[in-house]
Amino acid sequence: MAYTINNYNGTILANVADGTLDTSTSIKFAGRNYAGYGEALNENQLWMMQHFAKATAPTNAVTGQVWFDTGSNLLNVYDGTVWKAIATADQLSGQSDTIYSAISANIGLVNANIISNVASMTANAASQQGQITDLWANAATQDTSINSLWANAATQNSEIGLINANIAGANAAIALRATIASPALTGDPTAPTQNMGNRSTRIATTAYVMTQDDLRRGYVDTVIASNVATLQSAISSAVGPLAPTNSPNFTGTPNTQTPTIGDYSTRLATTAYVMNQDAIRRVYVDTNIASNISTLNTAVNNNLALKAPMLNPSFAGTATAPNPTPGDSSTQIATTSFVQQTVAGTNSTWQGSHRIISPNAPDPNQGNNGDFWFQYL
Repeated sequence: MAYTINNYNGTILANVADGTLDTSTSIKFAGRNYAGYGEALNENQLWMMQHFAKATAPTNAVTGQVWFDTGSNLLNVYDGTVWKAIATADQLSGQSDTIYSAISANIGLVNANIISNVASMTANAASQQGQITDLWANAATQDTSINSLWANAATQNSEIGLINANIAGANAAIALRATIASPALTGDPTAPTQNMGNRSTRIATTAYVMTQDDLRRGYVDTVIASNVATLQSAISSAVGPLAPTNSPNFTGTPNTQTPTIGDYSTRLATTAYVMNQDAIRRVYVDTNIASNISTLNTAVNNNLALKAPMLNPSFAGTATAPNPTPGDSSTQIATTSFVQQTVAGTNSTWQGSHRIISPNAPDPNQGNNGDFWFQYL
């Protein structure tokens, strides 16, 4: 029966038929009784442990998969569409150079604006100087109205004094301004702190930079914590269903590759291996039993061929039997020796018998009352 491989969210990823190897993702799913199950399983564990370390991204990636790019030495997470690199401490520290460059560029802009303003003030001063020159140029014309000028002399002198004071003030202000080209600021120059996220040519203060840096750090910490949590969840999901190598406790219907018949090692034996081995043993036992039965039958038949049946035996050669006791009168086989002794009367005694057939008289000391002797000549 095919295996159904489900995503963590419950959706079906693949259906793996028996004896096949599914490669629709970056790892391989072995079907029931697949011959290379052990190799595929071990490679999957190695690849997940390495996070698919390679200079090129894994093919057929799934959402949440982690890949270590050996080309950039960066850890990446697949969001279902693209691979997103996880920032490292070195990258974050490298951002300070970018911020410094931006600040330097902004300072350059500020200096350019200051220099432009100073130029405008200088132009205004030149314009005022031109106006004063014009006043003096008009003096000749004003000579015709000298009386009026003298009447207004006090007022004009006051105005001229104010103008001179303004000129002096402007010159003093100009002296305090930095030049437009390569200004050299001193003291503790300040500027308005811009709103966070401002991406313009305005001056960035240290407060703006530090606040922006805090936001960046918070964002990076949040992203790293989220990625670490996602990675830990993915690892837990991948490792949780796996059995330990030390004293594993399998459940369900565990499968493994069937060893070669005759394997005498510590490898796991499948039921197929046991039944195959049992079948070979049965054949071996059956073969040996059949051989032994055949040998035994041959030996029994050979021995029986040398035996006479109990019913109507037909002896061949020189058949022998135990010699009966002289005078025996039973169904025991009589040997030629027994017959000759009986006929010849050799050692013929009563022997506890009730009748004696012999040409010679038996020993009267061995007879009993009622015994009789048949003598023949």
